[in-house]
Amino acid sequence: VTLAAEELHITQSTASHALDRLRSILRDPLFVRSGRRIVPTTRAQRIEQKALQLLEDMHALTEPETFDPATATGRITISANDYEREMILTDVFREFRSQAPGVLLHIRDTGGQFEEDLRTRRTDLVLTPTPPAGTGELMIQKLMSDRMVSFYDPAVRTAPLDLQTYIDAPHALVSFADAEPSRTDQALARLGHRRNIVYLAPSFDGLPNFVRGTDILASLPAMLGGTLMQDFAEHPLPFPTPDIEFRQIWHARDQHNPQHQWLRRLVHGIAEKLTSAQTGAG
Repeated sequence: VTLAAEELHITQSTASHALDRLRSILRDPLFVRSGRRIVPTTRAQRIEQKALQLLEDMHALTEPETFDPATATGRITISANDYEREMILTDVFREFRSQAPGVLLHIRDTGGQFEEDLRTRRTDLVLTPTPPAGTGELMIQKLMSDRMVSFYDPAVRTAPLDLQTYIDAPHALVSFADAEPSRTDQALARLGHRRNIVYLAPSFDGLPNFVRGTDILASLPAMLGGTLMQDFAEHPLPFPTPDIEFRQIWHARDQHNPQHQWLRRLVHGIAEKLTSAQTGAG
């Protein structure tokens, strides 16, 4: 109840009182103890989808038919990991300050449950290279592609020009929670090889400090060469790997929401500019 109250931005006593009223109205305890856990009753499980639909219908009544960012207020939540934050969301935030100064932009880590976060409105939009697990509830739009390269400190080592040099080198790997093997490692496995990983990082942003002054290779999206990895040399991977496709994902209920349409156009436009700049530089 305490966690639910925090999620709803109400006090614990208010949440407890509301739960007691629901129990009285529905004549069911709704949630009961099971060992050290609290679990929903069968009745609670049966009415969950109906309750969610009622909440969606009530929420739709409050949504304006038009959206004016200049006068808008409230909060928009975007889930993304640090690559998307670094490459896209810094410019998104600048546009928010310019176009929608009254709207709070809340950025969250994507985590491993973004499908559920979209269903429950914990987030409004997800930016990720990971496609959802095949649900018709979610809408997907490609934003941009990036290729993988090896970053290294040129004061310490030379470029990994061939596959054997690459395999023998020590590697740093960014590994998010519950992530599958990286595309790079999957490509190597198809060739019958494994690389020598000596450092696992939870995100991109701290990686430069670990690579600098060492012979470690960091295989990362190439566009980071213009930001986080700008002090390092880079070289294409000496074996074929597929490009990384980055997407924006949202719930189908927001498909025709004017505010959400404005948000998606803004994000897509910034990704297009980034792709054009990268193409021109290449």
